[in-house]
Amino acid sequence: MHMPRFVFPVLLATASGASQAAITLYTDETAYLAAMGATLRYVDFNPSPQPPAIVSGNGFGSGLAFGTCTEPADILTCASKVLHGDNAITDTGGSLALNGVAALGASVLLADAYGVAFNYNSGDIRAVNYLNLAGVLLETVDTTSANGFIGLVSSSPFAFPTYLIAVNAVIPGTADNDRYFFTDFRVNAPIPEPATYGLMALGLAGVGLMAKRRRSA
Repeated sequence: MHMPRFVFPVLLATASGASQAAITLYTDETAYLAAMGATLRYVDFNPSPQPPAIVSGNGFGSGLAFGTCTEPADILTCASKVLHGDNAITDTGGSLALNGVAALGASVLLADAYGVAFNYNSGDIRAVNYLNLAGVLLETVDTTSANGFIGLVSSSPFAFPTYLIAVNAVIPGTADNDRYFFTDFRVNAPIPEPATYGLMALGLAGVGLMAKRRRSA
């Protein structure tokens, strides 16, 4: 299947400015959730159309979009379509030289995102590519140690917007891409610093004092 060329945002791991954010890989979902604050967006891709259907990757909630990216995995080869079915999404196809299997891309349009994570099944993912809007590769995170869950936590807010491509593993003994399926996808804020809790407590105390004074007047 020949996919139209489409400049699709995928996931960028550098913070705003010249310095690059430090990215920590989590391969355990419980540990990832314990390290993060509030969930800003969560998609479980359910319900899904039956039988599986090719759909727009822009229909899974505000601030998120998904697409199919052919090899080499860069945003200049991504199309804003995914195959949606069985409560999961996967690619719509890729280069015949790689057995017709492509990668999934995701776009996160949330300025306060510190964590991005997803569960996947069926296949394996060898890396997560981070690129800028021009399609220049900025960083590759090795995810070969993952088995069904990948969580990426940044030391500072992800750049806005955030771009990611999950690069297929290769089926052993072949040159063929291993197809995988996203079964859910989430974006998280950081856990507030203790100082932030202190400021919140002071603010609430001030509101309470003002209310008390008004009742006394």
